[in-house]
Amino acid sequence: MFRQFFLKEENMLVAIILNSMVIFALYFPSLENEKWLEGVDHFFIFIFLVEALVKIHTYGWGKYWQSSWNRFDFIIVLGSLPTLLTGILPVPDTSLLIVLRLFRLLRLVRFL
Repeated sequence: MFRQFFLKEENMLVAIILNSMVIFALYFPSLENEKWLEGVDHFFIFIFLVEALVKIHTYGWGKYWQSSWNRFDFIIVLGSLPTLLTGILPVPDTSLLIVLRLFRLLRLVRFL
């Protein structure tokens, strides 16, 4: 059941849409200091990391890496990981990483 949740594309598309809404909300001036939104954003980063790990475990690295969408997601997940450290370590501006993560919305194109 756990594995099936992460392998079902529709579930991950809902997560992508919700995470994109959180990312947009983080950059509204009136919500700028909302730490709970950052926590929700970190939760989604964790979800996408688990998705990648479940797929790698299920399909094996070779088969996982054959898919250009998986490579695309993996790069975005790796690029997102420094965002998790912003509350712990001094991390340079992560704005570019946030924009990169919004490219995940391109996965929706597959369903059009």
